[in-house]
Amino acid sequence: VEKHRLEPYFNFGGRKFFMKRLLIIVDMEGIAGIGVNEFWSTIKGHPLYFFKRHLLVKEINAAINGAIKAGLKPDEIVVADWHLTRHNFYQNDLPGGVTLARTGENKFLEEGVEKVFLIGFHAAAGTPVRYAHSLRYAIKAFLIDDRPVGETTMWAYNAGSMGIPIALLAGDSFAVNEIKSLKLETICVETKNEKETLSPASICQSIERAAEQSLTKKISPLSTPSPFSVKFSFKSPKLTQNIPAEYFTRRDGEYLVIEGKTAHDVYDNFQNKVGMYIKSKSLGHKLLSIFEN
Repeated sequence: VEKHRLEPYFNFGGRKFFMKRLLIIVDMEGIAGIGVNEFWSTIKGHPLYFFKRHLLVKEINAAINGAIKAGLKPDEIVVADWHLTRHNFYQNDLPGGVTLARTGENKFLEEGVEKVFLIGFHAAAGTPVRYAHSLRYAIKAFLIDDRPVGETTMWAYNAGSMGIPIALLAGDSFAVNEIKSLKLETICVETKNEKETLSPASICQSIERAAEQSLTKKISPLSTPSPFSVKFSFKSPKLTQNIPAEYFTRRDGEYLVIEGKTAHDVYDNFQNKVGMYIKSKSLGHKLLSIFEN
């Protein structure tokens, strides 16, 4: 792994505390073993959810194992649960020493992690598969440079604006195509396509190998513009009409626009303002409102 710090740890009270060098962002829809239209099994409470959750944990640990093989210590790795409730796996699912984060994933970019992995990433809003969405299921379309994109692209811009590369992506064919369209050196593991999902066991082996390789290879971050902006629209006209003016920069036809100095700032604003606005409307507890309106 390329080293950017003179010391990978600091001493406090005679103990060594390791700096975080790798951030693993974990979603669920894009893992192997979940079909592109097998949507409900990604939601806690569905009879298949707990079986699928174990498949998710195996992919996470495959990525961690590969990172450790590349020379990272468990203390240098943080895993962010980024799927729906953000309570999809637990500390005892991870190797000892690895940090589990349920909120505040952006602070680890600010604190200087060296690389980011994306696990379980998936098709963008508007893609004709059942689980497709971008950042929130209530979002109808999410655009960068007037091009519909998903969470994969937003994370590449978010991390890239901080000078941090997406080193590994494990996800469906739609997410892989998004990364490839950005012409990045990211190492990709395709878990499924719209016709079939690949073997979870073989995918975990591929993720472990790819994780190790990605941390021993020089990978450049996405070059991002400043200032930066995104456009988005809601599925529900009521959400569009009622959103407070301070939660976005301006309107552009059916779209709302958020502008900021960097992609990192825009991501933060979207999550902290628009994300909380959606949650405040109780859509998190009214699943049909999210998915059908």
